[in-house]
Amino acid sequence: MTEILLINPKLENARNCWLPLGLAYIASYLERYSFKVRIIDANALRIDDEKVVDLIGERPPEIVGITAMTPYIFSAWKIAKSIKQKFPSSLVVLGGHHPSVLPEESLKKGFIDLVVIGEGEETMKEIACWRRAGSPNLEEIKGIAYKSEKEICYTEPRPLIEDLDELPFPARHLFDFPQRYTPSACKKLPVAAIFTSRGCPYRCTFCHFDLFGKRFRARTPENVISEIEYLIKTYGIKEFHIGDDNFALNVERVSKFCDLLIQKKINLPWACVGGIRINTVANYPEIIEKMAKVGFYRTSVGIESGNQQILNNIQKDITLEQIQKAVDILRKNKVFVGGYLMIGNYGENEKTVEDTISFAKSLPLDYVQIMIATPYPGTKFYQQLTGEEKGKLLTNDWHDFKIFTGAVFEWNNLSKAKIDKLYRKAYLRYYFDPKFLIKSVLKFRLSNWKIYLNGSLILFKNLIRYKTI
Repeated sequence: MTEILLINPKLENARNCWLPLGLAYIASYLERYSFKVRIIDANALRIDDEKVVDLIGERPPEIVGITAMTPYIFSAWKIAKSIKQKFPSSLVVLGGHHPSVLPEESLKKGFIDLVVIGEGEETMKEIACWRRAGSPNLEEIKGIAYKSEKEICYTEPRPLIEDLDELPFPARHLFDFPQRYTPSACKKLPVAAIFTSRGCPYRCTFCHFDLFGKRFRARTPENVISEIEYLIKTYGIKEFHIGDDNFALNVERVSKFCDLLIQKKINLPWACVGGIRINTVANYPEIIEKMAKVGFYRTSVGIESGNQQILNNIQKDITLEQIQKAVDILRKNKVFVGGYLMIGNYGENEKTVEDTISFAKSLPLDYVQIMIATPYPGTKFYQQLTGEEKGKLLTNDWHDFKIFTGAVFEWNNLSKAKIDKLYRKAYLRYYFDPKFLIKSVLKFRLSNWKIYLNGSLILFKNLIRYKTI
């Protein structure tokens, strides 16, 4: 039986540990076709890169699949190199956002055999079948890049999975779930994270869409409810978190989901940790009211900026008026709501940052999380800095591409030092404003103490641990 090992690298300084559902979906899909799968979640185990290979044992897996986003691509490479040195016969496969955008970068390392581009379930299954059969026709597998004797080869792009209901539920049984997966921002434990859709039709300049595409695809409400019932019965979950970027995009689907929660007598608190689009909330207040009546209690919204021109620059497709309306609607329904803000996007200056701080302070938010804009490869933001004269990247070291550790770029009118200074100023101005402190005390609820604690630790980390000036 073909043995496949999937690895999730350790994410440096990560506090909350979420089960890597991408790998869990791939694992369950492989198990459907009778492949033996094992997973090492180095992030949950909190083990360093060099320790991962020790956990494999002495028997070489036939295939090793490693996932990687930009902040931990170096960890993925380090693990892959160690595995290839110890088990040269193992096929080492890399997937995830970063290698999907820059496959040649990884293949040129010499210890990566294949890169999966885009969604991984069907591609990994075909790779496993190819390996099991010993077939030489690697070029027939869609959605991969590989290195031949003379060049990097790309196969035909793989079409997106049309019917997400056809995917088996994630293989949580291959993890130490739920014991090791206990996020601090929740009401009740154990908690399970779920994804109900893929793809984003919007065009924000700081996002890229190479993994799941721009077309929105959703599981049916019935399928999602079945997974929740399974999680309750199998793992005794007492809360669930929806990680989708666009869970509420189709309001009829969300309405049916809420109806099924009532029909099935599922009375659990739940949160949209992936956030809800501002325009969805503003345009459909009735769906937020319905969600709140069936356990929905927490979410966040992507405000990004308090300056309309910056919002236009980053193609957010929302207005300041919509933001105000959306936050008011959420608070009216007693939803605990946070706002995401960004410092340093195209067109930013001291005045626009001041606009953002002032606007955020005017909203009835429970907290904000402020980030320095990060130009990840594959985004329009990255292209603006590498293809225009209005700004420049200061490093190509992916170690530095983290949202809390300082700018990796500068604009002609805004230096790195200035961006970093404005970032810290924004945090200080927001959280140490007397009005905010008084408001926080008045709104404090004991049931949300974990959320407040988590927010305080994030604030401490951003202002003290990761000093940017």
